[in-house]
Amino acid sequence: MPWDLSGLITSTLSDQDWKSGPTHVAREIEKIEALFSVRQSLSELEKDRSAVFANSRLGIGGNNPPEKVELPSSVQDNYAIIWAVADEVAEQAEAEEPNKSLLLSALKKLTEALKFCLSWVGQKADLAVDTLIKWSIPATGGYFVLNPSKFQALIEAVKNRSAILP
Repeated sequence: MPWDLSGLITSTLSDQDWKSGPTHVAREIEKIEALFSVRQSLSELEKDRSAVFANSRLGIGGNNPPEKVELPSSVQDNYAIIWAVADEVAEQAEAEEPNKSLLLSALKKLTEALKFCLSWVGQKADLAVDTLIKWSIPATGGYFVLNPSKFQALIEAVKNRSAILP
């Protein structure tokens, strides 16, 4: 168990919780673990989002990268949706009493937008186009397309958190 999670459990559970028995404590720890998982996923995404927006250089050859590819407006729209939903989830993660319906709505939007963007990338079968996409997507705001596992981790964490909420 990560130290951060241990600290969150000990600081969140009251003496009354501990006195309520192992079933109650297990249920409360499950809630805390779900919240911790959401926060960890959001933290990873936020670090990467900051890095992507702060530095558009692309590493080796960054002084002479290929020209940027203009993403279709539908992909750009879904990109905006994904980051807006991540912000909504972050807000709910910090709320004392999160809104379950808002989390479920955010989960649906995130899943749909991510599927759309991944299907767009999947349609790019030509190696030359794929190479160009890999070079240009980080600079054009397509971070999520290259890192779907981080968003999938967020989706799973939100699902688990929503399932526990009343």
